[in-house]
This record gives sequence, C-alpha cells and structure tokens, in this order.
Amino acid sequence: CKFCNFNATQKDAGSIGLNRSVTINLEETVEAYKILSSEIRLVEGRIESGGFLTREAEAAVFSAFVEKIASAASYTPDILLHVEPLGRADLRRLKDAGLSTVAYHLEVWDRENFQEVCPGKAKGLPYEQWLEAYLEAVDVFGVGNVGSAFVAGVTMIPPNGHKTWQEARDSLIE
Repeated sequence: CKFCNFNATQKDAGSIGLNRSVTINLEETVEAYKILSSEIRLVEGRIESGGFLTREAEAAVFSAFVEKIASAASYTPDILLHVEPLGRADLRRLKDAGLSTVAYHLEVWDRENFQEVCPGKAKGLPYEQWLEAYLEAVDVFGVGNVGSAFVAGVTMIPPNGHKTWQEARDSLIE
C-alpha cells in the first residue's frame, strides 16, 4: 500500500547496519509462549503478518504456527491472525488448527480509492473479491470473529480522493 512504511523502514534499518529478520523462529516462539503461559493466563494472541507471494503459502505457514502455539499450553487463548484474504479450505484449516479470529486489512472502504491507495492489494485481489472474502470468513468463523482495519484519512491522498476530512470520515463510517 502506498502509505505502508514497512519496506522503507527495513531499508533505513539496513543503511545503518541493522539487518533484522522479517520472520520469526517458530520453535523459539513456541518455547517463549510455553514459559509465558505457565506464569500468566494469556487472554488473546495476535499474529500480524505482511502478505506472502501466494495465499496458499501464507495459509500453510500460519496453520503450522497456530497449531503449535495453540497446543503449547494447557489452555488455548483466543488467537487472532491478521492475514490476506484466504480461501475457504485454508480458513477451515486455520480454524481447525486453533485460530479463533481472522482479520483482513482492506485499509480503505472507499471502492474508488482502493485501487489508488492499495495497488498491490488491488492487483492481488479486486475490491469485490475482498468483500466476498469477508463473507466467506464470517461463514467459517462466525459473526463477531472476523475483523478488518482501515487507515483513517488515507483516502485524501489520491488526486481524486476525498477533499475534506469530513468526506473521508463519512466514507469510512459508511
């Protein structure tokens, strides 16, 4: 997305010699979760991710991750995954692994500005298919277990975007 600073932040970090991994070590994460969950009762776990090159690869990685995290303690907290829209089979696989909630970040509710503000997302999945993906996710996870995220005001950036913050707010509320 045009507003995202992830790539720029990685580049800036590299320019000063900070070469940080953009992935996690699954075994270390599971071990940390076991230790932490033995000392306190975790209510919710959140997994944030960037988009993978294929939705199938993303689902495979997170199914394994969720399954290991969900079985690492004597109880399973609510686990929320922020991910790109996935197909029904992949959603079921994630739910079976222990995922309780999924969130797709559409970023922009305004259909006309989606292509302009989120060209990568629009190229990977057209706006209408994003909306269909939300409905499919609700069908798999149930009402109240599917979320989204929007970036307030970002629709004022494109040349044909909203002209006032009130227009942008009203579009987002819609």
